[in-house]
Amino acid sequence: VYLLYISVVEELAFRLFLPDLASIWMTPFAAIILSNLIFAGLHYVTLRWKLANCIFTFFGGIGLSRLFEFSGDLALVVLAHFLVTFFEHSSAAGSTGARSNLK
Repeated sequence: VYLLYISVVEELAFRLFLPDLASIWMTPFAAIILSNLIFAGLHYVTLRWKLANCIFTFFGGIGLSRLFEFSGDLALVVLAHFLVTFFEHSSAAGSTGARSNLK
């Protein structure tokens, strides 16, 4: 439930509200870039303080922005975000367990 909630909140913020707000002062393209830079920057803390994870998140956010632009379906974007987050957390949990078994 938590991952679905986060997916909804982040997609509302970073695909809808922030780009729309920033488009008042800049081009829509620049607003999308800015929104995804902030999206990736906020994930720096949640993705174990690794720059590579943030870069991946930035480009993933660009992909989600593009999906939203072409589909116009925020629910589809939320579902895509949720699935990526779910599998990322599942694989991270699995790899942690494997490492602890090696000790």
